[in-house]
Amino acid sequence: MSEALLLDELILRDKPGTVLLVAEAPPAGITQALDGRVEQLSSCPPQQLGRHVAELGRQALLLFHGCLDNCARDEVARLLAAARDVYAERTLVMSACDPLDETLPLSRNFMFSMGFQYLGGAGEANFNLYEYSILNYKTVPDWLNARFWANPENWDKFRW
Repeated sequence: MSEALLLDELILRDKPGTVLLVAEAPPAGITQALDGRVEQLSSCPPQQLGRHVAELGRQALLLFHGCLDNCARDEVARLLAAARDVYAERTLVMSACDPLDETLPLSRNFMFSMGFQYLGGAGEANFNLYEYSILNYKTVPDWLNARFWANPENWDKFRW
């Protein structure tokens, strides 16, 4: 699947109200898919990127497109942690890095350790897409319900 088609599918699935695109150049077709709801940050040094994102406030979708590939891993970790925890309901990161090369800042293991899910990529197009959404971050296990131990009505009735 091409980069533009995958992004359009992901963006149109949830129809976010506000989108912040952090990229040197916007991906093809993204502005048409969002009907002008895009704010774009570009030509910003990575050290100042966090401050600029904070100034714009919380967004429904924060999309990093190729701008984190050449940053230091510490900067990327700080920025992605702030993005997923504070500045966005949903965060997408598109990278051209080799996901298996652990020396690069956006390796697959690093992104997994940050809580992102791998959505796909294309070898010939050389991109990888990761997503963090608090709504589907963790599936709720069977046992975590009122029928079993997590029922406040049973706290005084049974001794464990």
